[in-house]
Amino acid sequence: MSGQELALFHAGDEGFFRHLVESTSPALRRFVGGYVADLDAVEDVLQDVWVAVFLKRRSFRGAASLMNWIYSIARNRCLSILRRTNLEQSCAWAVIAPIDQPSPLEMVEFTDTMDRFQTALRMLPSRQREVLHSRVTRQESTRETATALACSERAVKSALFHARRYMRRALMGERASAGRPESSHYDRERNLE
Repeated sequence: MSGQELALFHAGDEGFFRHLVESTSPALRRFVGGYVADLDAVEDVLQDVWVAVFLKRRSFRGAASLMNWIYSIARNRCLSILRRTNLEQSCAWAVIAPIDQPSPLEMVEFTDTMDRFQTALRMLPSRQREVLHSRVTRQESTRETATALACSERAVKSALFHARRYMRRALMGERASAGRPESSHYDRERNLE
């Protein structure tokens, strides 16, 4: 961001903000939609994000990219909503229920799998859960995920590897070997900050 663009941003220039909102809202809407299942809530969160960006604009110093800063505001808003609701029920990405009317045995198996999934998901460190959600559910690239979460691509790959391995073990019923998820390079990188 150039010095002139930063000055326009800090001043709250209407034209600059209109262009910023119009050019970035589609990607930001997809990002928020990955956290919040209700389409009306997505629009509410998106509006809250833009209000927060405008109100906090003078605190942006330009050390990181503007998009990283905006995505961090959006991520924090989404996580705040998820903390207020039940994570497993509010995430559209959790598990897709059987389409056909399941038999009682299938329903028991599905319930058991769902319980293992929810337990394993809760056990993941939040950063691994976010990377898993971004890469698998929203099908964002490693680069997009790294940008949104303000970390390196290597850290995203590491977190995804550890999250997938843990989830696979937990879902296959390997409770003894699943244990607690391992920390990833992503977790260690974040702890150094």
